[in-house]
Amino acid sequence: MEEEIKIVQSKKKILFLITYNSIIIIIAVLMFIFANLLYFHFLTIIAKVMASIFIFVFGYNIINLFIQYRKPKTLITINKEGIYDNTTYSIVAFMPWENIKSIQLIRKEFETKKEKITKAYIAIELKQINEPSDEVKIKMENNMEFFGVPIILDIENSDEDTEKFYCILEKYMDDVAN
Repeated sequence: MEEEIKIVQSKKKILFLITYNSIIIIIAVLMFIFANLLYFHFLTIIAKVMASIFIFVFGYNIINLFIQYRKPKTLITINKEGIYDNTTYSIVAFMPWENIKSIQLIRKEFETKKEKITKAYIAIELKQINEPSDEVKIKMENNMEFFGVPIILDIENSDEDTEKFYCILEKYMDDVAN
């Protein structure tokens, strides 16, 4: 396979985060404006400081989100060499096809107060992993405990369907094996 497949961040999800951060900023601005109505002067100062911190932090988030919206980050790249994982929770940045032992589709159930949600994840088992850092070891242990495998490809922040993506990965694995 000569073509390269790139999975990028979802613009819809970025817009949702921009909206969410904007609402928090509006609430913080209102908190700053109406802080003078508080009975104690000390509480007014605390409310204004907290509102200022919220405005600064969530304003910074909005700036970063607008940058991401204009040029969404490539989360995962698949090509004839292997899989490049650029997600936030990436354990191994590059996985060559020769080093991939298996690729599995895992379904995990989560319970909320209202319903049960089933999510699909892609698990990758490598033939060998170089000596990982302490941070990577912790991530791998968490994945082993939660999913039963050390490496998970996280495409939650994209618009890609997990099951279709799994089929693409399987096809690449078959092509490399032959």
